Amino acid sequence: MVLSKLFGTKSDREVKKLAPTIGQINQMYESLSSKSDDELVVRTDELRDFVINTRQDTWYFQNYSAQNPIVRLKS
Repeated sequence: MVLSKLFGTKSDREVKKLAPTIGQINQMYESLSSKSDDELVVRTDELRDFVINTRQDTWYFQNYSAQNPIVRLKS
């Protein structure tokens, strides 16, 4: 009982740990709630392209950098 008053309960510590993430989510919600449906569709397409390109770049690096010293990053 005394320790929980001093350190808080497990739930209190979890809420405190998640507070920054909740703040970020609320910020994102505020910025997205003011967008029109068309703007959200455009943003979704941009994010989809970004993910596809990032996956392709990662795949290429993982599959060819070890075999080809020209592609390998310098340490």
